[in-house]
Amino acid sequence: MKEYNDLKDHGKSIALFLAGASILFGLYLTSLYSYLLFHSLAEIFSIVVASSIFVLAWNSRRFLDNNYLLLIGIAYLFIGSMDLLHTLAYKGMGIFQEYDANLPTQLWIATRYVQSLSLVIAPAFFRRKIKVNLTFLGYTIGVTLLLGAIFGRIFPDCYIEGEGLTPFKKISEYVISLILLASTATLLQNRQEFDKDVLRLLVLSILTTIASELSFTFYISVYGLANLIGHLLKIVSFYLVYKAIVETGLVKPYNLLFRNLKQSEMALRESEKRFRTVADFAYDWEYWIGTDGRLVYTSPSCEHITGYGVDEFLHDPKLMEAIVHPDDREIVAQNIHDELKSDDVFSIDFRIIARSGEERWLAHLSQPVYDADKNWLGRRVSNRDITARKQVEETLRQRTVELQARNEELDAFSRTVAHDLKNPLGIIVGFAEVLQKELATMSDKTMRKYLHLIAQSGRKMNNIIEALLLLAQVSKTEIQMESINMTYIVDEVLLQLEPVIKEHQAEIVLPDTWPEALGYGPWVEEVWINYLSNAIKYGGQPPHVELGATVQPDSRIRFWVQDNGTGLTPEAQARLFTPFTRLDRVHAPGHGLGLSIVQRIVEKLDGQVGIESQVGQGSVFTFTLLAARSEQGSGERCAA
Repeated sequence: MKEYNDLKDHGKSIALFLAGASILFGLYLTSLYSYLLFHSLAEIFSIVVASSIFVLAWNSRRFLDNNYLLLIGIAYLFIGSMDLLHTLAYKGMGIFQEYDANLPTQLWIATRYVQSLSLVIAPAFFRRKIKVNLTFLGYTIGVTLLLGAIFGRIFPDCYIEGEGLTPFKKISEYVISLILLASTATLLQNRQEFDKDVLRLLVLSILTTIASELSFTFYISVYGLANLIGHLLKIVSFYLVYKAIVETGLVKPYNLLFRNLKQSEMALRESEKRFRTVADFAYDWEYWIGTDGRLVYTSPSCEHITGYGVDEFLHDPKLMEAIVHPDDREIVAQNIHDELKSDDVFSIDFRIIARSGEERWLAHLSQPVYDADKNWLGRRVSNRDITARKQVEETLRQRTVELQARNEELDAFSRTVAHDLKNPLGIIVGFAEVLQKELATMSDKTMRKYLHLIAQSGRKMNNIIEALLLLAQVSKTEIQMESINMTYIVDEVLLQLEPVIKEHQAEIVLPDTWPEALGYGPWVEEVWINYLSNAIKYGGQPPHVELGATVQPDSRIRFWVQDNGTGLTPEAQARLFTPFTRLDRVHAPGHGLGLSIVQRIVEKLDGQVGIESQVGQGSVFTFTLLAARSEQGSGERCAA
């Protein structure tokens, strides 16, 4: 079986290599037709990969303990932007007509300096926090100064028409290669921070980048063979980075994004094992119970554990019972009763209240004692203070619950990013490939149509990313609730949804007045937008949507949106607010984030969401907020 799997993996590797070689050969053929087209495709690929690295790192930043990836993500956002300028400035594009081939060459060198320096600096943040705002500001200032120097003709010349590369350009390529070698050495020194496959891909990517840079020291013409080879090597380098970060981050997030989280969990478990080993040898409270059930002996350690001395226990028979925690007295009394009537070994964990008032846990072990003639002498008891162990167990339990909740959210997040971003990205890539193959024969109308679809898919990706950012913002942002003007908020929502309302010819019915509630305006506005847009999209033909509010006896206000749609089954209602879940509706596609955002917002505002629906009778979506003082206890119902 193992040999079969190895053969299968070997076959996949060969197929992948052949596919990659075919793509590179196809790009080479493209260069024969139009070198400008080849250059644009090569650079667009690297720009897409750089943007994907930023999107992945940025949307995973609140889960990352290792800030290497976050710094790389931010750096590649600026690297991709500078590569885009390099592409637009390339000879023949005709965009920066007042500049010659020196401009794209200068932009290339500046970008590679930013890339190489970022790669050599990033390992310093394996275990160090970065300040995101300062990092963005630093890159913005640095890149702005570089671009200002280049477009202001201050930056040293890198290419002279008719002569070729300048000494500065060639020396810079060698310096960049040395910096990249240094970054490789730093990565290898910190190999324990990476999964071995990720490390191998990153190192290969950097080495390929070095080969690419060296090839760029030989060309005379910007359309020359050395330039072509350099760009092919750059494609391979960025593909390896894509495999190492983007693909691994989506398919095997615990190998990259959350590797430190997994290692921390394992370290915590090892720490618990070490603690248990030490706790087993702690100094215990020993005592002896005679045949009549009275305390015969107690060790001095009783005072360290309970705060009461030996004499106090020996002279007060009821003290032993009195220090037991009230909630545990019944089970302890039953255990003592069973001990005095049995020859078995008994063990039980229970709590006591020490003299200081502190609650402590004891591991109670009782065993019968006999003399040489098998006469019963009483019971020997060992009470071990396990308070610290119980605290660790409780911490581990809470940590396990938190990790489970986080893992579920991370799994859902990974599915959303992998699935919902994959579709529009596939459209972009697909139409880009069509443009690549048929650009020469394509009509302007068809070209504009394809470009519109590419832009539309890009906007869809942006909407998904904004929704994910809002979901993360709600989770970690603390807000001050205040009295909100619901009339103003609903009016703003209707203004935003005016195109959708007109498109569906929806009728919106509002109450004359709104009760005064406590909340946070921007978030409540997001709740209304989601509820109203769903009511319009899923409503009848045409949609009839009614809004209202009811002041409840519990000092809360129940806001609601009623539609005239087909209604939902109980099964669909149960899944409705599940994070990253979308009901299958052909006429109203979405990405499963809206209602989960609503639920998280309302719960953050100390309210609850709900739905009342029957198939064929429409649906009523609700959410509650705390009533302002003027509304509490009124029981008023506001509706049209």
